[in-house]
Amino acid sequence: MSSITEGLGSSMLDAMASGVPVVGTRAGGIPEVIEHGRSGLLVRPHHADELAAAIIDLLKDPALRAQLGAAGRRRVVDEFSVEKMVEGTLAVYQHRLAARV
Repeated sequence: MSSITEGLGSSMLDAMASGVPVVGTRAGGIPEVIEHGRSGLLVRPHHADELAAAIIDLLKDPALRAQLGAAGRRRVVDEFSVEKMVEGTLAVYQHRLAARV
């Protein structure tokens, strides 16, 4: 995900949910999803050389690909599933409603 600005990056979440290891920039919401070195790799925006190097690192290291792919899938299932998003939205509404009482 080579974005310079990004909301959340649903294509990145789709890839992670499929067990595909991801590389993204430290832009917008991407670092909220990718934990560098744990569920993917992060690079600085506007640094194509870093992006290329991270991709090459993944291509050269099957064990790292498998590790990041599995961890990325777990992260999406645990933190970004539809159920989790609905729970989060409901919690915000409940908090706001409680504050009005």
